[in-house]
Amino acid sequence: MRAMTLKATRTALPVLFASLIGMLPLAAHSQTVNQSQGTYVSLDPRYHLNPGDLLEIDFRLSPEFNATVPIQPDGFITLPNVGDVKVAGLTLEEATKKIKERASELLNDPPLTVELKQFDSPYFIVGGQVNTPGRVQLKGRMTVLSAVQLAGGFKDGANTRKVILIHALDETTAKTTVINYRRIVHHYQPADDVEIHAGDLIYVPQNGVTEVTPYIKLIAFGFYFNPLDF
Repeated sequence: MRAMTLKATRTALPVLFASLIGMLPLAAHSQTVNQSQGTYVSLDPRYHLNPGDLLEIDFRLSPEFNATVPIQPDGFITLPNVGDVKVAGLTLEEATKKIKERASELLNDPPLTVELKQFDSPYFIVGGQVNTPGRVQLKGRMTVLSAVQLAGGFKDGANTRKVILIHALDETTAKTTVINYRRIVHHYQPADDVEIHAGDLIYVPQNGVTEVTPYIKLIAFGFYFNPLDF
């Protein structure tokens, strides 16, 4: 397994995963990268809110401000009498603090609670040269080896020596790690079989890709720039 700067020998990868990236949850932001070992370390195991989650906000002394609202695709909720508050990517504790700060423009230190009523199960995405690309629900500890198997295995022509794991570091940048899947299968070492986290994306390119940049930029609407362009 290694992270490296890469180029294509025949054809560049397309603008990566345009239809897949928009599906990635923001919960991935709760992890960071141990670059020396190429593994991920969880800094905060608490759930981070995502678009589509449903929140119930209860103002104990001002019930007219109460609301049950979904988190919109742009990460905001809209509260009656209060307005828009961006909560995606926050924990419940952080969201409660932010909503209280906004409501305090109208109310004097309002006591309130925020409850998560509905949320999506954590998942990651597998794309590229696999037989059944798409979302895979994350259940317990999973690794790249099991992720590819759950995606139906490789198609003919898949580059099994250059499986790309993409992990969002923040809203603008993602870390790419190149994994030699074939080496894991034939010479298994636990350190090479990287653990998958919620929000990760595994991309299996066709044969012909030889290099990939260690970091790629995220642009508006959840698209990835082609990592071969940098």
